[in-house]
Amino acid sequence: AAVYGQTAPSPTSPWVSPGKYTIKLTVDGKVYTQPLTVLMDPRVKTPALELKKQADRSIACYNNINAISATLNDVKLLHKHIADLEAKATGAALPNLQDADKNLSALEGGPSRSKVVSFSQLKATYKSLMNLMQESEMPVPTQVSTAVAQADGDFAKLNTQLSTIKKGIPNN
Repeated sequence: AAVYGQTAPSPTSPWVSPGKYTIKLTVDGKVYTQPLTVLMDPRVKTPALELKKQADRSIACYNNINAISATLNDVKLLHKHIADLEAKATGAALPNLQDADKNLSALEGGPSRSKVVSFSQLKATYKSLMNLMQESEMPVPTQVSTAVAQADGDFAKLNTQLSTIKKGIPNN
């Protein structure tokens, strides 16, 4: 049952696949382990290969969510670095730094419901796709697979754009 104020509003990571696991708990330097077997719901008739595809795609989305979170943290540090450089900038360096900061902001995220792809928008997309795949034990629909592939392509483009911006920032 949900505990008021202590229940995640939506899944925060993929479900574990059926299999044998070892649970590890460390308390005050002492390690406790316990074997655990997760069984598939016997009502589920989806082939194991399809369930593996679902799990693999869900984990890939989850890993990309984490990577985007790290990237957004890096972008915040870059904004601070640019602000420090702007305070000392002279000549043509100042407009270049201002452009870099503006371009970083665009990659970081625009207004909600914006059609422009950004890291923030892409993070929300990956969360939605992961949640869709985790809602049932059915094969992943073609539309979801297509959307994941599109998000992966957008993520690669954003990372390329970010690398280009970073190259133009001194001492980076």
